[in-house]
Amino acid sequence: MGRDVARYDHASSQVVVNTAAGTVAAPDGTDYLQGIEVIAFTDGQVVMDADDPAALVMRLYRVALDRLPDTTGLAHWTLALEQGAAATSVAAGLL
Repeated sequence: MGRDVARYDHASSQVVVNTAAGTVAAPDGTDYLQGIEVIAFTDGQVVMDADDPAALVMRLYRVALDRLPDTTGLAHWTLALEQGAAATSVAAGLL
């Protein structure tokens, strides 16, 4: 079970991602995506996988703190989950 990534040599501001239609419109054309969990750009990425550790951290911040995480907090807690921390431990650490 892998993670399928579509990579673009464009900044995210140069493309239009339509998740409903499964398309990415870039300066050099439109791609139709299927089975892709991550769309990577030169300046970041869009994660389509709800089970991704970063997505879980985003949800925990929303529920526990009613805000989005800052860059440092997102990186810290995502790494903790990737290294085997339980979601309950991350949630407790936010409070």
